[in-house]
Amino acid sequence: MWRIICAIIGFAVIVLILVAVLPISYSEIVARGSAALALGFVLLVYPYFAIRNRRNLKKAERDIKFDRTRLRLKNVDKNSWVWEISGSGWVGLTYSSSPPAWPADLSRIADLRRYYCREKGSWGSGSKAVVDFEPLQVSGCEVLRVITKEPINHYPVYTGRLVFPFQKFFYEIWVSFMEARTTDLSQTREFSVYGHALNAGEITIENVDGVDLVHGWYRDHCNEQDNDTLVAPFLTKDSWGEIVEQIVSRRSLADDEINDEKFPTHALTKVRGALARIQDSLMLSERLISQPPFRKNT
Repeated sequence: MWRIICAIIGFAVIVLILVAVLPISYSEIVARGSAALALGFVLLVYPYFAIRNRRNLKKAERDIKFDRTRLRLKNVDKNSWVWEISGSGWVGLTYSSSPPAWPADLSRIADLRRYYCREKGSWGSGSKAVVDFEPLQVSGCEVLRVITKEPINHYPVYTGRLVFPFQKFFYEIWVSFMEARTTDLSQTREFSVYGHALNAGEITIENVDGVDLVHGWYRDHCNEQDNDTLVAPFLTKDSWGEIVEQIVSRRSLADDEINDEKFPTHALTKVRGALARIQDSLMLSERLISQPPFRKNT
């Protein structure tokens, strides 16, 4: 749709240039003809694309259905649909006519995890941590459930995905919530869990050559060998941007699902809750169930 809008804008610019350059009589013909073309687009072409996109959504719904009672449709495109969810979040459904660009399939979960661990941030950020990563079975179909966190404009954003990979195409349902920014560090989930765990002896701090290293705090499955050799957080960095970088750079104890109940309004809790509701309400078509699963030759 954006390509069409850009084409219209470009067309309008050309018309304005012609009207300015040509004699008045020719300019009037060009202007009227252009107005007629624009009106024809509005009356015929635009509705065509709108109806096509809605039909594509209906086709996708025949393949994958889930509870959308709390969702409000905000954007319809050819192969993607986005809903707004209460609590300042977003839910999307995406269809791709080609298989996922994975180097491995779900039968080689360790290789696939490494792929997601190397994945860059959606907005060019290098910081992106994998929070949850597990294969599922839904009506006999293979599904990958993955939750990541990354910074967008200095805000931590949590995104959960349910990926349905098949040999010739795939579907993806995603849920995204942004963590609210606060000036009170003590109100953040990470700082609260960190302080409680430190007082309870669940994590410890060791000073090595003048550097305070933390043990037991980081639970990063992508860099397990470094979990106990990292500098303790919240000691020297105090700007919001640096705090966000700490939060999203690696998976920590604060990201464990057991903490969700203590922080019901946190973005990660909302993502897990929304994914669970979607997963519990999923209904897959017989056509989808009968499709061969995605397999990658070694």
